[in-house]
Amino acid sequence: MQNISRHITKVGWLHIALNLTTIGFAIFFWAYFGATFIPMAIAVFSVPGLIAGVGLIKYRPWARILGIVMSIFNLLTFPHGTAIGVYSMIVLFDQEAVRLLARDAIRPVNE
Repeated sequence: MQNISRHITKVGWLHIALNLTTIGFAIFFWAYFGATFIPMAIAVFSVPGLIAGVGLIKYRPWARILGIVMSIFNLLTFPHGTAIGVYSMIVLFDQEAVRLLARDAIRPVNE
């Protein structure tokens, strides 16, 4: 895959956007319908996706594993989460991404 650092950054931003949107919908449903448990549980489970996105943008070694785990959960949210989950797993399982996100790797300069 060409220019894997750009793909990793895109995956990070996609995780942030998807999870912020999910949290926004959860807060909307909580405020509008008065339901408490399900919307707040959904919002709480979206927080690790936000953390993974920020970690991927900063090329943190732990963010790759967290991003893969969150991508697996995203596969269940059809259609946007499925597309983001598949793309994320393709990028994060790439050997160049594994090398780039390794603990002792030299981080790329912003392009």
